[in-house]
Amino acid sequence: MFCGDETGAYVMETGWTNSRFGWGGAADPCLQIPTLLTSSNTIGLSALHSSSNTGGATPIFNNPNNTSEITNWDAWETLLSSSMSQTVCQNRPILSTDPGFSPPGQKETQTEIMFEKFDTPAYFISHTAALSAFSLGRHTAMVVDCGGGGNVATPVIDGMVLKRSLRRSVRGGDFLDMQIKEVIEKKTGKVRPQPTTQCKNSAFLTHTHTHTHH
Repeated sequence: MFCGDETGAYVMETGWTNSRFGWGGAADPCLQIPTLLTSSNTIGLSALHSSSNTGGATPIFNNPNNTSEITNWDAWETLLSSSMSQTVCQNRPILSTDPGFSPPGQKETQTEIMFEKFDTPAYFISHTAALSAFSLGRHTAMVVDCGGGGNVATPVIDGMVLKRSLRRSVRGGDFLDMQIKEVIEKKTGKVRPQPTTQCKNSAFLTHTHTHTHH
């Protein structure tokens, strides 16, 4: 009911590594940013660049067992507030996703924040796997989600998620990246993070243009 073009619903998914925001019925999200926040309330790509220099970025999901527990509610609110201001979604119904294994009470806290702080007219939380199957026109499917913080296989029967049959691994893309990094560093030496390289290149170009102008 919240995914049709006639509702104008705002859809948000806050993942372990990246968060996506957009409109129901659209083929792609209109905003995708890293799920990071710095001490100065910088989020997304800006937080990623800042963390490469200061190491001050804090993940919103900060749990070693990847239970999708939101451990920093202030950061979660800041992330949502920034995304909403960029996409102009005031007074629109909001659809949020849940992986199916979030801790008890988290949905209630999310709902409370959405109504009390963001004053949304309607808010609904649905399972990620059910939404993925629905987007492909399937009511029954085996949905496999490979993310940065882990992998999840979720059976969906007639639109209902079978939680007891859900299987997951906490070793996802971030773990594979670390393993690949270790192999490369053993052969070629320390690898410089890409955000650090981009920041230094930008600073070099700015300095060059300033010097040329004078």
